[in-house]
Amino acid sequence: MSENTTAKSLAEITPKPEKPLFITTPIYYVNGDPHVGHLYTSLLADSYTRFARLREIPMFFLSGIDEHGQKVGQSAAEKNIEPKAWCDIMNDNFLKFFENVSICPDRFIRTTDKDHEEAVFAVWNKLKANDDIYKGKYEGWYCLSDEAFVPELNVQDVTDPVTGKVTKMTIDSNRPVEWLVEENYMFRLSKYQQPLLDWIDANPTCIVPEFRRNEIYNFVKSGLNDISVSRKSVKWGIPVPDDPSHTIYVWIDALANYITAAGYPGDIVHLDEQHQICQSKTKITGLSVTKPVWPADIQIVGKDIIKFHAIYWPAFLLALNLPVYKKLVVHGWWTKDRMKISKSAGNQFEIPDELKIIGGPFAVDAFRYILLKESNISIDCDYSLNVVKSIVNADLADQYGNLLLRCTAAAINPAQIVPVPPPSVLDAKYHNLVEVPAEAPANSPLTLEDLKLIAKINSTAALVDAAMWELDTQAAIGAICSLNSVTNGYVQTNEPWKLAKQLKDKPDNAEIQTKLSTILYLMIEAVRVASTLLLPFMPSAAAYSLDRLAIPAENRTVQHCHFGVAQPGTKIDGKRDPLFPKILETEAAPKAQPAKPKPAKGGKNASEEDKQAALDQSFAMCKFQMIKLTDCKKHPDADKLIVCTAHLSETETSTLVTGLIPHYQPEDLEGRVVCSVVNLKPKKMMGIEGHVMLLAATDKVSGKCILLQPPEGSQIGDRIYPTGFTLAEGWKEGDVATAQKATTQEAAEVPKGRFEKVVNGFKVETELPKFYGKPLVTSRGPIKIEGICDGSEFH
Repeated sequence: MSENTTAKSLAEITPKPEKPLFITTPIYYVNGDPHVGHLYTSLLADSYTRFARLREIPMFFLSGIDEHGQKVGQSAAEKNIEPKAWCDIMNDNFLKFFENVSICPDRFIRTTDKDHEEAVFAVWNKLKANDDIYKGKYEGWYCLSDEAFVPELNVQDVTDPVTGKVTKMTIDSNRPVEWLVEENYMFRLSKYQQPLLDWIDANPTCIVPEFRRNEIYNFVKSGLNDISVSRKSVKWGIPVPDDPSHTIYVWIDALANYITAAGYPGDIVHLDEQHQICQSKTKITGLSVTKPVWPADIQIVGKDIIKFHAIYWPAFLLALNLPVYKKLVVHGWWTKDRMKISKSAGNQFEIPDELKIIGGPFAVDAFRYILLKESNISIDCDYSLNVVKSIVNADLADQYGNLLLRCTAAAINPAQIVPVPPPSVLDAKYHNLVEVPAEAPANSPLTLEDLKLIAKINSTAALVDAAMWELDTQAAIGAICSLNSVTNGYVQTNEPWKLAKQLKDKPDNAEIQTKLSTILYLMIEAVRVASTLLLPFMPSAAAYSLDRLAIPAENRTVQHCHFGVAQPGTKIDGKRDPLFPKILETEAAPKAQPAKPKPAKGGKNASEEDKQAALDQSFAMCKFQMIKLTDCKKHPDADKLIVCTAHLSETETSTLVTGLIPHYQPEDLEGRVVCSVVNLKPKKMMGIEGHVMLLAATDKVSGKCILLQPPEGSQIGDRIYPTGFTLAEGWKEGDVATAQKATTQEAAEVPKGRFEKVVNGFKVETELPKFYGKPLVTSRGPIKIEGICDGSEFH
């Protein structure tokens, strides 16, 4: 999401919903310890919950653990304890894990809870009574690791390169499967193929991102088979009513937890002492609700369990005659240093280690902030120490933390109060100012620079609000960072420390006093609004900042995120301790890795990892982004050339000269948002210098040329990158300065050799433009190129 051309005030933010909101995570399987995947899903739900409460919207946040199943029984047997005792231990582990990162659900449900068992019985009996469950025989592949039945189409032969042994493995998770023949109860999923298609058609945002919705729609449209909903060989679970030789299989048991919390099958119930309720110092109280109202507004899951939540769960709900959830949010996975996180890779995500590297009293808040800023739900996201250092040092120490120190510093603010500016500065007309006038009002102490900052303060909350309702934490934090950046620029321009020194020498100078108090008041208001909007992401650090500014609890809401709220004369706290200490180079250095074998001459034996790193470096040098084309017309001296104005941002334009005729005419390009690269060396074409190049593909058979198609809702400035690649990383020692310059300064020119390496990797596969096999995406979804055959090149 990028900032809209027209700024919005608080009066224009999303209306409050009619009912309390209900958000869920999956319940997490307890055969292993909690990890970053569990953390990220819950962090998304937690930040959304905190933001809703910041909007003064009642909210219920549900999470929990899935305790039943074959692997849990096996884990308990290996520990020589009863399954329930093992689950009690794991329950405590998960609760502590989430508490340690300030994640606090309103209920942490367990599938061994009594009310859940009763709900599962009720679900089973109703499905059975409706003839949606029947006894049959399952014969096919089964994956014990995933505890899932696997269709033949999702099974492949994998040959061990050493032993030559061939093993059947799942395509999705690359885990072994075994052939299973078993008497089971079956659910008539095939009966709900058309109702599921109708539901998806009628609800355009029922599954997001949109490309996930399209995947599910096509999967359902291709045909559904009935699924097994019981296991005869698994004993640790809820027994089938009237047939205890069978155990209810994981998906009816696990998925039913969402309606258990809402009181199914009877009235909605209050939480009582038997339920696990996480207690945390940072929990927002007062807007928690004890009556979640079905249907859930948002259910968040990782992409690995989309099928169960986007097909099985809606089908169960339709069979139960219950409304389906409003929105399923599906996010990608996390990698570390662009590698899959695994024990075999030795790169497990040990959160205590990461917190130690970050350091300081608010390391947990910084960690939350990093994950939420670096992620978006459309793609896999990557974590690295370089990113940690960059964000902590730049965003949190240099910008946000430094602003707090400056506006409370005794050297600049010796009175240690919220300054008292002239009464005209506090005029109510500035409370909703979002459009900056052409010039400052006459006879006002406010300058044009002051008004620009006031407009930024007033418009930021609407940007954060719009992003959060789409669960786009990256865009939400980006809007707050933009406010901090503008405020820092304002401070650098106005240099209040010089004014404070002048006032010390001339204490009776009213002009200097007025100017300094006005500047300081604007600074404090900007930090106050930024801190309030950061509460969902950094609850402890943001609250500490608001405490320092003496902002009362009742003023810490989105509705107060406008100019003029801080009370002049209020005593503030001018402590000099930094909010976030900077990370030194030695602290951020990764652990030493075993030396790699030297490549043969010419580098022919260089590892694939090194090659990929080099390719990523080249891609990082090129600034691929969305632009908007206007003023499109034919070149005055060339029949096949089109000249356009390219909008690189809301304020910056460049010139595009392209030879797209006869494939496109100028009117075809007018007003269009297109994919481009904007930092190549300028090139003259028939006397007109072009600075931007469009991305298009040429069909290798027909020769037709088609522009790459941006995801729906694309905005000017949206960055383009390969799946799994993060623009802030991917550069080796020595290339960092060059790469950062190329990706942060639009005037930087990409060396010709670098760009050629990138172009050589561009190919079309299954109507997707790819960079060395990796699909190109933006934060809004995948880029497409329909109507072009496989193997065609794009450029």
